Amino acid sequence: MRFANRASFLLWIRVRKLYIWRLQVTRKKSIVILMAPRNSLEIMAEILSLCKQPHTKTRVMYETNLSYKMLQKYLSQLQLGGHLEVHRSLTKYVTTLKGLKFLEKWRELEELL
Repeated sequence: MRFANRASFLLWIRVRKLYIWRLQVTRKKSIVILMAPRNSLEIMAEILSLCKQPHTKTRVMYETNLSYKMLQKYLSQLQLGGHLEVHRSLTKYVTTLKGLKFLEKWRELEELL
C-alpha cells in the first residue's frame, strides 16, 4: 500500500485503530509492523497458549508484548481462575487442564467468527 505522505499514512492508522511496532533489523533498515489492539480474552489466550510449556515471567512478558504491570494483572487473574499455575521450579508458569479447555473453546469461537 502506498501513501502520498507520512500524514496520510498516520491518518490511515488512526482511523483503523492500529498500533505501530518498529523492528530495527540493521542500522539502515527497519521493519514496520501494524497491529490491531487486543482485548483481554485474546491476551489471556495468548498467555495460556504460550505456557503450555513452562515459561518464566520474563519470557511470557516478551513473547506477549506486555508491560510488567499488565503481565502481573493477567497472571494473577489466570491463577485465581485456575487456568495457570506456578510450575515446580517456582519461577515458571504452566497452563492447567482448565486453561487448556479454555484454549480449546477459544479456538472454536475464533473459527465461528
